[in-house]
Amino acid sequence: MSADFTPADASASLINVPGTLNVENGTVIINREDAAFNPSYRTCVFCVSNDGTVNLNDVTAKNNGGAGMAYVLDMSNATNAAYNVENSRLESTYIAVRAFNSGYDMNNVTIKNSTLKGKYCFWVHNYKGAGDSVGTDETLNLDILNGTNTFEYTGKAPILYGFANPIYYDVDGMVLVSNTDELNAALKTYTCVKAKEGDYTLTTFPAGAKIIGSGENTVINATSIITVNGAVNIENAHIVMSNDGYKGFQGNVELNLKNCTIEGQPFLYGVKANFEGCTFEQAAKGNYNVWAYAVKEASFTNCVFNCDGRCVLIYQEGPSLIQNVTFEGCTFNAATPAGDGKAAVEIGASNLTTGLYNVVINNCTANGFDAGSVSGSTLWNVKNGNRANVTVDGEICFVGGADAIGNGLYKSGSTYSVTNA
Repeated sequence: MSADFTPADASASLINVPGTLNVENGTVIINREDAAFNPSYRTCVFCVSNDGTVNLNDVTAKNNGGAGMAYVLDMSNATNAAYNVENSRLESTYIAVRAFNSGYDMNNVTIKNSTLKGKYCFWVHNYKGAGDSVGTDETLNLDILNGTNTFEYTGKAPILYGFANPIYYDVDGMVLVSNTDELNAALKTYTCVKAKEGDYTLTTFPAGAKIIGSGENTVINATSIITVNGAVNIENAHIVMSNDGYKGFQGNVELNLKNCTIEGQPFLYGVKANFEGCTFEQAAKGNYNVWAYAVKEASFTNCVFNCDGRCVLIYQEGPSLIQNVTFEGCTFNAATPAGDGKAAVEIGASNLTTGLYNVVINNCTANGFDAGSVSGSTLWNVKNGNRANVTVDGEICFVGGADAIGNGLYKSGSTYSVTNA
């Protein structure tokens, strides 16, 4: 099949489909290149009505509609309608496929091994309730995000839900945002939000929500105190935090950061703080990469710390906190030594009376740091107090905290020696 149609009217349909239409091995084009954008006018290659079904296989269909409301496939106010597309290319100057889904009977859209091109690739104009992912509309059975299709778009996202208050979805089906207002609005409704490259500011965070960035150029500013009673999940973003003291995510929080760059000096609070594949950046002299302050449990896995001599501090003013901190496969880099006996992981236990720091370090390296003021190690140092246990690569290097000991015990060879730590 081959067709090239230039309609005389601003609104036109090349093929209306009230029943079943099968098209194979063809090229179909509609031209309205001079049409100005007007929501009252529309052109479409295939216009599907109630009970209509379009089956396309190995078809190239284009709508050269200029800036008009141009569609290739348009399911307008239809019920019990279907698109089944395979091995095809659907291309429009506006939107390749639209489902104007205001009916109450199920409509079905299946697209596989095809390319969709337009300002937006797919638009659900009206919908009864989109969820966290594409295809959760109550009256739309949508199968296009199956990993077989290619999406080429010039708008904000490949997939658009709604009109007056649109929701954008990425090719992985997640809600996609591009500025702070969109991010904060989406986090109130959706449990997982994807942020495009750009600058964002966080002042609140709904417990249990998740942000997935688009890499280093997704910059999330979290420089204030953000209180959360639940999980904070952020992946694949550049997080800027304050160098001022006692700033960070607070409350009964579980902080989970993965594959992020963390700039500044976050103070850790709450139940847990988990860092996986993160890079910590601290250029300011006198500031740490991270301060494990009032958090009960913290883990750092395959992380890199870049600093100017001060890296990790485990310390808090209270007497009774029991804190477990683990480092696995981490690299600590100091541009210059601090010059005052600070190792990569500094532990200050002078305020603890009933509390205890349990620190485990495995397969980690420290580059450019001072030898610890008490330990003599560039990797770790209990700089004061004794209520700490330190294990490095399975070897117990410091034992403290037992009332009968009084002072910390440093291991030298196969023996322990009492220190006035």
